[in-house]
Amino acid sequence: MKQLTLAAAITLLASPLLAGQCPADIAAIDAALAAGDHDASVETLAEAKAMLGI
Repeated sequence: MKQLTLAAAITLLASPLLAGQCPADIAAIDAALAAGDHDASVETLAEAKAMLGI
């Protein structure tokens, strides 16, 4: 039981560390979308989709 609790705690604490650059990338995409430049927004979204393979 102690091992399970320890594993769960490590997993929960490690999750933000594994996210790494994601919050900054999402903020950059949101900023481009909010800037009102539709063409740049579409281009940024296409790049993000390509990176994700969707």
